[in-house]
Amino acid sequence: MGIPSDLLQRVNQAKDALKLWLGERKPEAVIILGSGLDGYVEKLDYPQSISYQGLPGFLHTAVAGHAGLLWSGSIAGRPVLAFQGRPGHRHEGFAYWQLMLPVWAAIGTGASFLIA
Repeated sequence: MGIPSDLLQRVNQAKDALKLWLGERKPEAVIILGSGLDGYVEKLDYPQSISYQGLPGFLHTAVAGHAGLLWSGSIAGRPVLAFQGRPGHRHEGFAYWQLMLPVWAAIGTGASFLIA
């Protein structure tokens, strides 16, 4: 699968949906919690979550143990976004751009750091 000509539009659509969901919250970092790290969201202060299925361009992984939730909260007073389970996997047949779109959108909300 090639890169679609409207990729930037798709990223911006996802970013705008994230910003609408976040409201006044401005994440400084994006964290991708892989296998075995799902419980880390319990450490978030002021946690709020949304299903990947509720966001345009976000894939829903079928891999067991991946919750498919995006969390907003804070750690040590710093606002973060945390992907609880990677949004899709290469072995599921997704293209790299499909896997990266949610990350690009999340970074587009103003985050300066990516922890994966």
